[in-house]
Amino acid sequence: MYQIVRNKAYDFTGQSYASVYPNLHKYPATMLPQIGIEVFKELNIKSGKLLDPYCGSGSSFASGLECGLTEMHGFDINPLAVLISKVRFTKVSINELVETKKEFRNNVYEFLKDEKNIDSLLYPQITNIDFWFSEEVIDHLIVIKYFIDKIPDKNIRDFF
Repeated sequence: MYQIVRNKAYDFTGQSYASVYPNLHKYPATMLPQIGIEVFKELNIKSGKLLDPYCGSGSSFASGLECGLTEMHGFDINPLAVLISKVRFTKVSINELVETKKEFRNNVYEFLKDEKNIDSLLYPQITNIDFWFSEEVIDHLIVIKYFIDKIPDKNIRDFF
């Protein structure tokens, strides 16, 4: 038999990711940054570099920032995970985000006033897209993607 030793330092019952850090996007199987912080403290890590080969939505990066790490790199098989991590830890102007959101909304609204405009956009070549989305949703996603691609600032474009 194995003896189970419970380390109360890693017991975050009742806490969620959002208890300490804001969520931009829900991501499955997210590690609580609080766990990473405790591991770094236990190992007395206060500076250095971090490589996370399975970065997911970036919980380890949140832990690293809390503990003084300044250079972090991550990879993941899921490109959405990499995008979420990148966006979460890229500084952008809140005012620029708000202004871009207003412009974006107005551009989409004006574009959709004439339903024929959608016909001018190219459909993406995504296998089985019609299995996952209705034609109406695909049309809306195409319009959204079209206007996201027009945002000049890459960091703000990534955010959207």
